[in-house]
Amino acid sequence: MPTVMEVLRGLMPEASNNTLRGLVKEGRVTIAGRKAKTTNDEVETGARVLVLPRRSALEHRLAPLTLIHEDDDIIVVDKPRGLLTSTTAREKRVTALQRIDEYLHATDRTKHAVAVHRLDRDACGLLVFAKSPRAVERLKRQFFEHTVERQYLAIVRGHPDPPEGRIDLALFERADGIVRPAKPEDRAKEASTRYRTVERRGENAVLEVELETGRKHQIRAHLSAIGHPLVGDEDYGGGKGVMLLCAVSLAFDHPTKPKRMRFEREPPPEMQAPAP
Repeated sequence: MPTVMEVLRGLMPEASNNTLRGLVKEGRVTIAGRKAKTTNDEVETGARVLVLPRRSALEHRLAPLTLIHEDDDIIVVDKPRGLLTSTTAREKRVTALQRIDEYLHATDRTKHAVAVHRLDRDACGLLVFAKSPRAVERLKRQFFEHTVERQYLAIVRGHPDPPEGRIDLALFERADGIVRPAKPEDRAKEASTRYRTVERRGENAVLEVELETGRKHQIRAHLSAIGHPLVGDEDYGGGKGVMLLCAVSLAFDHPTKPKRMRFEREPPPEMQAPAP
């Protein structure tokens, strides 16, 4: 098996060995979501090695968000569970959008971020926010035209049959906020979700899920509708506990540059396969 040093040399061929050792020492290198201890650690086949960005002196203002990428037009963050993406002005709870604005205001009081998509409070993972009017317009257009790639990892009750497929069910939001498959008389919104079983873990299954549309609670409602709710999703039949849903991959066209942006993160420890 290759060592961390060998993998890092492949990822960063121009960096010196001292620089690569420094990345590991700073805790910025992870193997399958766990921090590498030394450059001599072995990397198992298929394990993803990531180099985390260096934290700036201002990033404490983002906590509990983690900064993944920032430029003049966008900011990409990793949202933990339990944090709202954004909400109304009357909401007193802290949101991801509030934290990002506090971070931006530390250097320029005129700057504001705009949420162009959302993650449920009890889901974790990658989010992109717009920092300029042009970015708002162009990112929203990409979401509307379904050219943004969003991949989630989900752990569900039971084993879907077939193990992969596409769920096309229009959804309707009830007055209490719960979303359900629509009835003929409902003013419903079309919704499509693709899933693929990647592993069975006892009575549960690990799925890769991709959104073709972006409706409220879409993944939760669709998986529940086929009889396989998310583990820990009490509202949709998955029982009590931590809801096991994470946005692990996000890709879109940069709003002002001719470049496809792609970001990935490891699933949280409670969603990773147990050590052998």
